[in-house]
Amino acid sequence: MTNTKHHFLRRFISCIVWIIAVFAIWIAYIRFAPQHWSFESQTQLERIRKELPLAEAKWKSHNITEYEIDVDAFAHPVFCHNPSDEDFSGWHLNISQGEIVFDNGTQKEYVEACAVSDFLPPRVFDVIRQRIKNANPKEEYLKIEFDPEYGFVTEYVNDANNRSNSTLHVYYFFSNFRPKKP
Repeated sequence: MTNTKHHFLRRFISCIVWIIAVFAIWIAYIRFAPQHWSFESQTQLERIRKELPLAEAKWKSHNITEYEIDVDAFAHPVFCHNPSDEDFSGWHLNISQGEIVFDNGTQKEYVEACAVSDFLPPRVFDVIRQRIKNANPKEEYLKIEFDPEYGFVTEYVNDANNRSNSTLHVYYFFSNFRPKKP
């Protein structure tokens, strides 16, 4: 009988150790798991590859060189707005012949620091082509939305797909697009 109790106790302790080990692995997985699943990242990448030429064709078909657009951006570790401006809600930009016409030196400084011009048409299409060429869905999450009528980028998100790469956080949001008549 003592042998049976000893055997039962050993099995019980073994089960507890296994449960603790499985629980520890589960906790570690949750802690270090990707923020976005690789499958979701791969799906987004394929969608972007498919939509990019269509968006570029839409943009070209409108032959727009003069427009206004509102931009909100964040690129870690670069701060894309004046940190002293607590009411920052993005920039209102005027574009002429594909170039930004700045309202003032402060706007120019922060818009250039954030490389906003890389995300405006027509340059943005080449930037995206290069980005998807080198994209790794296991390491990063890339999401790009295009305007259905004009084809410009309305949302550009490039974020770390794992917690070990916490320095990759890039967000650009474009809204209130207003083409100007020549």
